[in-house]
Order: sequence, then structure tokens, then C-alpha cells
Amino acid sequence: MSNADMDGRTDGEAPDILNPTSEVGSVPHPAFSEDQWRAVVEMQNRNFAELVKIMQVTPAQAAKWCSTTDIILTEHPLKGSKLIIALSNCMEGTASQWLTQISYQGMTWQEFQELFLQRFETEETPAATFLNLLNSRPTADECYAVYASRLVTTLTTKWRNMEIEEIAVTTVLAHMANIDSRLQRVLFTSNVRTRSKLQAELKAFTFDKKRHARDDNLGPDQKNRKASPVVCHFCSKPGHRIAECRSKMRQDRQAKP
Repeated sequence: MSNADMDGRTDGEAPDILNPTSEVGSVPHPAFSEDQWRAVVEMQNRNFAELVKIMQVTPAQAAKWCSTTDIILTEHPLKGSKLIIALSNCMEGTASQWLTQISYQGMTWQEFQELFLQRFETEETPAATFLNLLNSRPTADECYAVYASRLVTTLTTKWRNMEIEEIAVTTVLAHMANIDSRLQRVLFTSNVRTRSKLQAELKAFTFDKKRHARDDNLGPDQKNRKASPVVCHFCSKPGHRIAECRSKMRQDRQAKP
């Protein structure tokens, strides 16, 4: 066999690293061109914007939206104009107008988050949170497992720093407000924390509760008689029917020969 190897080198000859056909010295070609890398980055930006837009910012869910967006921006940090463009895609109405008023060059997510919560976060009592969960339903594309996980996360977050008595009072008040809508005023306006406070708030509704119970015990005829007083169709006076009308009886007697 010749001293020349299969690739054309002779014994003792160093491999040609500049020869692109050399097994050792071949120069690898880039996997993506510059245009392809630019397209990938633009796609990631669009996906991020769409992901944030899906959250549907509403004042009632300001804190939840911020906590979720914070997770995304931790992995995909944005600042300045890029952050403002991404946020503008997911805000509508008053939130969109407000964003144009507070935007400035170099704004960070932490600075925006602080301003946003000051403007839109509405403090919700624990009982109101529980009542809203009782009346909630899974979304069209949400399975029971995801829905249950979301409810558990909401409750554990809301109840994390609460005492056992406060959790029990919150649950009872929300349950009663779900039965009697009049209690919702207390539920949404007062943060009832103790058993004694709950009893004091419920005393105002005791008399009305008894009145409603008496009304429920009345029959349909009694309710109708109580709701609409009897009026005589002959003399137009209330309190009696035409068959009992004395004026009509008198007129009938006078008409007889």
C-alpha cells in the first residue's frame, strides 16, 4: 500500500485544517442564518405579547395579573419601549389610556407594577373572595383539574395569614350571603374577622328575617289579598266587593216595584 492515505496525505504530513473537505479541519456552517435568527427572536416576542394579552387585564384582577406577568418577565425581562409595547397589547379602555399617561423612557417592570397596583388594585375581603368562588364556573377551555387548582391557589393565598376563626367566619358569611343577597352589603364592605363581629352584623337582619318567614307561611290567597286591597266595582270604594256593596243593595231595593 502506498505511503499516501486515502485522503491524499503522505505519511508524516499534517492534516490540512483549512481544507473544508478535511475530516479534522472542516469548518462547520452555522445552523441558522442571520435572517433566520431574527425571525426566531421576533416569533418569541410575538408569543410573549400574545401570552400577556390572553390574561385580559381587569381592575378586579390586578394583583393576580401582576403576579402571573411577573413570572413571565422574570424569564423574559423587558424594559423601556419593548415593555410598553408588550403592555399596550394587553390593555383596553381606561387601562390603555392610563398607560399612555404614565409611560416614560427606561421604565422597568417593577416600576410599572407599583404604579399599576396603586391605580387598579381593589381590596377584596376574604368573604367576598369566597363568595365569588362559589358563584364561579370553569371557563370554556378549562378542565376540572385546572379549575380546581386555580380555586385552591386563590384560597390558600388569601387565607395564608388568617387565623382559624377568621377563616371559619369568612366561610359562614359567604355561605349565608349566597342564600340571602341582603348580606352581601356586609360581605363586600366590612372585613368581619371574629365570631362576635359576625353576630353583631347579623342582628340587624333578624327582624326582617322573621317578617319574611311570616310572609312565607301565608297562603297564595292571603298573599294576594294582602298585596292588592279589594275595591268595589260599583261604588269604587275599597274594603268590600260588589256583592257586599250597601249602595248597590239600596239601589236594587228602590228599583223593585
